[in-house]
Amino acid sequence: MYNTSVSLEMGHNISTGDGDNSSLYFEGGNKKIDYVFVYKSKDFESGKVAEMRENFREDIEEIGIEVEVDEGDESDGDKRIRCYKLHATWELLCKFAEILKLMMPLKVHEIKTHKDIFIARKMHDILFTNEDHRKMAPFKIAKAADFMTEPRDMFFTSTQRSQLLWAALQCYNKYDGNSDDDNFEVKPDIKTLLTNGTFKEAYPLHDDDYDEYSGQKGRKWLLENWATLRKVRNKQPLEEIKAYFGEKFAIYFSWLGYYTFMLIFPAIVSIGVFMYGLVSSIMIDDDLSKEVCGDDVGNITMCPLCDSVCPYWHLRDSCNTLATYPIFNNEASILFSIFMVLTVTLFLELWKRNQNEINYDWDLFYFEEGDRPEFEAKAKHSRVNQVTQSIEPFVPRLCKWSRLLGVILVTFLMILVVVAAVFGIILYRISVALAFSQRFSPQTSSNLVGVTSGIINYIGIKILGTIYEKIACWLTVLECQRTDARYEKSYTQKLFLFQFVNNYACLFYIAFIKGKLQKLPNQIFKIGGTKGNEACDANGSCMTDLLIQLATLMACEALKDNIVEYVMPIAMNYLRRKCDCNFTKNAENLSQWKIDYRLQPQDILGLFDEYIKMVIQFGYVTIFVVAFPLAPLLALINNILEIRLDANKFIKHYRRPFPDRAQNIGVWLRILKGVTAISVVSNAFIIAFTSDIITQEVYKRAVSPTGSMVGYTNHSLSIFYVKDFLPGQMPNRNLTKGFGDSDIIEPETCRFHGYYAHSGEPGTSESTYTLTTFYWHSMAANLAFVIAFEHVVFLLQVALAYAIPDMPGHVAKSLRRRQERQGNALNMAFVTNNNERQLF
Repeated sequence: MYNTSVSLEMGHNISTGDGDNSSLYFEGGNKKIDYVFVYKSKDFESGKVAEMRENFREDIEEIGIEVEVDEGDESDGDKRIRCYKLHATWELLCKFAEILKLMMPLKVHEIKTHKDIFIARKMHDILFTNEDHRKMAPFKIAKAADFMTEPRDMFFTSTQRSQLLWAALQCYNKYDGNSDDDNFEVKPDIKTLLTNGTFKEAYPLHDDDYDEYSGQKGRKWLLENWATLRKVRNKQPLEEIKAYFGEKFAIYFSWLGYYTFMLIFPAIVSIGVFMYGLVSSIMIDDDLSKEVCGDDVGNITMCPLCDSVCPYWHLRDSCNTLATYPIFNNEASILFSIFMVLTVTLFLELWKRNQNEINYDWDLFYFEEGDRPEFEAKAKHSRVNQVTQSIEPFVPRLCKWSRLLGVILVTFLMILVVVAAVFGIILYRISVALAFSQRFSPQTSSNLVGVTSGIINYIGIKILGTIYEKIACWLTVLECQRTDARYEKSYTQKLFLFQFVNNYACLFYIAFIKGKLQKLPNQIFKIGGTKGNEACDANGSCMTDLLIQLATLMACEALKDNIVEYVMPIAMNYLRRKCDCNFTKNAENLSQWKIDYRLQPQDILGLFDEYIKMVIQFGYVTIFVVAFPLAPLLALINNILEIRLDANKFIKHYRRPFPDRAQNIGVWLRILKGVTAISVVSNAFIIAFTSDIITQEVYKRAVSPTGSMVGYTNHSLSIFYVKDFLPGQMPNRNLTKGFGDSDIIEPETCRFHGYYAHSGEPGTSESTYTLTTFYWHSMAANLAFVIAFEHVVFLLQVALAYAIPDMPGHVAKSLRRRQERQGNALNMAFVTNNNERQLF
């Protein structure tokens, strides 16, 4: 028999310890402040707003929430800012802990140990601190004696108190606190009160220094042991993060730590690939470089890169670029791209296991969430739930489909805006290339255009991303999603689809479109009335352009993340304090809620911005890794700083977030899987069609008599007759001057990259250029490589996924035992009911 005599009296007193953190308690220091609702009392405030606020206070007091009003005092000089301090009584906490099936510790002690496969267990031990856990069970008031309810001030953590109080607030406008029956009343929900001016802000309080009340390692401990660059080598204290910020924050930092650890191995290998390319370009005789930099092939006259204003140029002008080309583009890059794809596949499979391990440790498998108050307020239709037989709100299917159609149309229009922005970048590249070509060599001009266009592209990405975030939020609200999880999933899918196109469109253009729109020198590329040549670099490959663009985007993002994003909250908080002279004069006497009020507010979706930038980075280091093998190294350095700076930012410069609960990283896992699948196809096509690695192999095996690259440069250049230029395309006479010691005076022919054979009389309609047989042989080899690459990598991915089950064995056994116990309990209840019926 269970002892049900545990006292659930309201108003249980709590010791404040030393009393140094008295601003975390009600006046008198015996009741913990679990939440604050801040408002501004204005002389011109309408009586309706004040009445709504007072009604809210009366309503929540009826359901067991105690309220203390802070009217301000003369010392802080700002009596307009006031707040309601909310305290959840012991009875209310127990009631909603049972409603939410909150897993709480039993008196029986059980140490959960990790019995996972070797590599998963080792990764967990390296990254995170291990803690002992008591045996957990869903809290029930009737069985409270079996839980660790004494001392009461240690039973519910401050995070759990905030969660339970917020759950009660979500229900205040629907249920009568003294009855279990539904009692719908027309009362505004919490979000309405926060948006209509009744309240300005609502948030839980940060710890002043140490949290003497909860007994947990609080804010100061986290600052000293986690949120500092001095502790970069230390493990992340997930238990303490969960206790202070909640499960959702802890899962994010667990995932970020796992992802960062995964980058260590590709970063080391990428350095090896870079060193191999560097040594190859310096120590090994490169036939291509010797030809281009020599006096014979190097003196070949190349066709102008634009019409009329661009001069002819010598092939040796690209000597420096071609000498450094093998550093990043060599045979090792192909193997590294395969290694990278398999590494991220292994990361995702091991993360799924670790995620289930976390769910087991924190007892999140049976976490349930209710309907969003916004859904219940906006859903105008109701129906009978076939399971519970209760009346519930719902949105008709026709209404859902009509809203979905509107969402698709708006998202499609925004993607068209991104495409237009990419065309704008192309216009910029063409226009600036025309200007630079008259002052710099073709390769210098191409590099300058690549860097500057990358910076402009990054600025455009951030501007369009900010605009669409607002639009996506409005569209998701319009959909009227039932639960917070569905709301976040819908919002994430829309925004990621847009951000995918927004962040990668220019990179895909460079990789797969640039240089392929113009086949011959007299086919000048035109866009918006601007004429130019969007050709690749001097050696005919766009790999260098792709590398420059990717490196520029990653560098800009790293600077924004680790400097601007960290400095901005500090600067904003400093300006807010400076503007409030009373804050500076009375800082030592201010209550904690006023100090927190002057910090930066948390984003409405919490960690969404953190996830999206990491997933975009994940795409950079996987989809385009073959073009820039050092991308994992840059990402690793960035993420090591990111973890500690983000921790410091959230603890010191932002208000304490609502401690959301979560089971996993949600839809982000599917997105990561999708990005990984795209990376396989992307790397295969980049190797085959953007670089010329496969084409060079075809030349060595099918054309070269010596099996070497001797003669490849001349073989890859086609002849173009100057007479075939259209009127106005030939360079001006004062521009027919080469870069170097010799001059070029109206040559009869020039060369360009491509595999074309000329026939007919130059300058007449019979003059034609057709693709050679070698081009088609090379195309067949490239396609064969793509098919082989994709099939091999996908098969290896499937093998990895099969070899590593998602659920650790000991977790699966534990869940099966729990289900069997529940099934036995249901069977016993069924037998008991049948026996009772037979008696009558």
